[in-house]
Amino acid sequence: YFPGLGEAIQAAEKYGDGPVYITDRVNQPYIFALFYTRTPPEDFTASVVYRNPRGAFRQAERFGRFVFDDPAGCPLRILPAWDSGGGEVLGRWGNYVLVKGDP
Repeated sequence: YFPGLGEAIQAAEKYGDGPVYITDRVNQPYIFALFYTRTPPEDFTASVVYRNPRGAFRQAERFGRFVFDDPAGCPLRILPAWDSGGGEVLGRWGNYVLVKGDP
C-alpha cells in the first residue's frame, strides 16, 4: 500500500546516526520502521515514546532514531515524493523520497 516506503527507511539507516522523520501521511509509520529495520522488541520498548501512553491504541511519537510526530530537528526526512519539502533529495523509492536538510 505504500510502495517504496520500506526501501526509503532502509536507505535512511545508512545515513549517519541522527534522527529520521517519517511522514505522518502513513498510518502508524512506526510499524513500517520496526519491520524494515528489524528492530529487536527490547530496543523498541526501551526507547519508544507514546503520544498517549495510557490510551487503548497507543500512538508512537518516536523510537530509536525514528520520529513520527514533528520533523523539527531531523536532518533526514522520508516524505511523499510529491512533497520533498525543499530539501536535498538523496533518493527516490516508489512514492517516497529521502530528503536531507531542515524542514
